[in-house]
Amino acid sequence: MKTKKYFIATLCFIAIILFGGMVYALNTADTGFRINSGGVATTIDLTSTCGDCKKVTRTAAGDIFVPTKSCAEWNAFKANTTGITLADCAAAPIPCPGTPTVTDIDGNVYNTVQIGTQCWMKENLKVTRQPTGTPVTRYCYPDGAGGDYCNTEGGFYKWDVLMNGSMAESAQGICAPGWHIPSNAEWLTLGTYLWDGTGACGGDIYEFYDCSGAGTKLKSVAAGGTNESGFGALLGGVWDVFEYHGRGSYGYYATSSRIVIFGDNAIYKEFFPGSQYLSQNANGFRWYSVRCVKD
Repeated sequence: MKTKKYFIATLCFIAIILFGGMVYALNTADTGFRINSGGVATTIDLTSTCGDCKKVTRTAAGDIFVPTKSCAEWNAFKANTTGITLADCAAAPIPCPGTPTVTDIDGNVYNTVQIGTQCWMKENLKVTRQPTGTPVTRYCYPDGAGGDYCNTEGGFYKWDVLMNGSMAESAQGICAPGWHIPSNAEWLTLGTYLWDGTGACGGDIYEFYDCSGAGTKLKSVAAGGTNESGFGALLGGVWDVFEYHGRGSYGYYATSSRIVIFGDNAIYKEFFPGSQYLSQNANGFRWYSVRCVKD
């Protein structure tokens, strides 16, 4: 008990993200975390009051003990890379500098998040009017009207509605002034920034397994992701012609881009609960969730 109190009072080592079913336990003889299950290549982000955070990845079988009794032991651990690799932790998501929120014509306020060079809305769009004030058709889970779900999960909009009649990529659409509907290329910029470097990340409309790692970082924790980016993508399903389906199974997000595949169809981005990818598809008849990006 004395050791645990010393641990809490002095260094307060925090396990932020867990993968692979790992177990961490206070060592009985010292203070620290022991990575004692989960196999090779399991990873954890650890932050100490010594002032740094390291992503610790085990590269060999066997227990890894991370000492936290003193900064000297922590620094010695970082210097000994046998069986581990170390990398800097990803920076915590922050609001867009100078633009922490954006307000639509209905007065709805959305938080923002800076991801790389881009400033994104952190929540799904739920506006009911064009920027000029003209009402738009919006559906919400589960029956169209949606009630509180319109506020918490946003609305679904047909492509020509969300684009406000425009055919131009990156058009303002029904976004607030100074914001626009992201193009497929802008989604690709987002995916490339969060890509783990495995496989392809080229935005090929036929490539289902695109931008490995980006999907996990973009999805909310409830959707099976880590939300490391702060984007918080939801698996809200889709409104498809006359019915709603797929809530909890997938999330479809609009782009302002189109492609000629079996007709002229709108490109959209796909999120699935068990997928680490940011993939894409095309369909001209569905109603999509919308995130606006700053001009």
